[in-house]
Amino acid sequence: MLASRAIGGALGFGLGVLLAASCFVGSYELVDAASAGSGGGLPPDGSPGGTGGCHHATWPSPPASSDPGTDVDLVFAVRKIDFGETALQNGPAVGYDLDTRCTCQGEGPSCLEPTSATADHCDGPEGRDNAASQLFHTLLQFVDAVGSETNSQLAAEGKWTLLVRLRQYNGQANDQQVVASLYPSPGRDNDPCFGDAYAPAWDGTDQWPVPAESLEGSGGAAPDGGTGEGGCQPDAGAGLDIDLPRYTDPVAYVRDWVLVANLPEAGMILSSTSHSPVVKITAGFLTAHIDHTQIPGRWLLRDGLLVGRWKLSDFLAMLGAFTVNDQPLCTNNPAYIVVKPQICSYADVASTLGGPTTPCDAISFGMGFEGEDAKLGHILLSAGTTTECQPGTDPGSDTCD
Repeated sequence: MLASRAIGGALGFGLGVLLAASCFVGSYELVDAASAGSGGGLPPDGSPGGTGGCHHATWPSPPASSDPGTDVDLVFAVRKIDFGETALQNGPAVGYDLDTRCTCQGEGPSCLEPTSATADHCDGPEGRDNAASQLFHTLLQFVDAVGSETNSQLAAEGKWTLLVRLRQYNGQANDQQVVASLYPSPGRDNDPCFGDAYAPAWDGTDQWPVPAESLEGSGGAAPDGGTGEGGCQPDAGAGLDIDLPRYTDPVAYVRDWVLVANLPEAGMILSSTSHSPVVKITAGFLTAHIDHTQIPGRWLLRDGLLVGRWKLSDFLAMLGAFTVNDQPLCTNNPAYIVVKPQICSYADVASTLGGPTTPCDAISFGMGFEGEDAKLGHILLSAGTTTECQPGTDPGSDTCD
């Protein structure tokens, strides 16, 4: 994955929130088309070297066959993240080529950039798209105390995580079809069932709550008919099935120990309370190296990447849940006139498939991560995203036009 507790509660002028980053997680060369050999797959345009001599950074192609094995059900909790805003010397270094274009590397943009999109939109090495890393780098000029180092520390303390679940997996290097799912956990410290003993041990035994919003269906009534807040109610998710996640790919695969999952949409909550917004990513992919040798008897995720497109409308709608100088970040907040142009200036991709005349209405996004083995906890109800903005001042009604 942000508000209420808000990782400091601000965004520019003390804006201590947005997913800024400073903690480098690991190497991302693992699944580049240029370096993965036969496991790297062809560039998205199908040519051996891409157009304009650019090798497009992409994910491995499916394996030719599955290895024999017994199905296992694995859950991982993200412990470290990296949005890549501290390594921009040659453009974004974290991410994939999302739009099959190597912008500024012999090729132009993949969509029609609006007049508000005035920032540098050049891709990183091998066409990597991650304008979000450049946006966060810019916002860090106003913020001293936030970044992925901070967010990673908060995750390590149990205050948020992103759960990755792998089912119907043979436990081997190659599996042609597995079920991969994401659960954006609001953190163990937001679960009243843990009380003050919410700090995770990171030894494979930690249970993490799953928000009702991350599941399909409309159940989730608390046993007493209430909201499920204000006390430990492990049965608050009655009517919901934890095996029916909203963010899932039933035809994901594993190639040479690398998990590849397609995610039409994904959600993430960073260091939030139950009232915090969900970071919404569309047209995304997740890849990660499955490691079962580093620590005997345990499964880990390394060199993970979650990539996608962050719609400008979703980004703006999220701002109303933040506070700046103890005031909600509404359109009448003086800080808003500084923050909004920065967000709008980095629109570099279309949120849907299109062509060069399709408007750029989203920001490309990439997040590196590492995950430790964990367990799914009970379903946690929340009151959903809230805003204190008065009618007419809600950023959710604003646009970059």
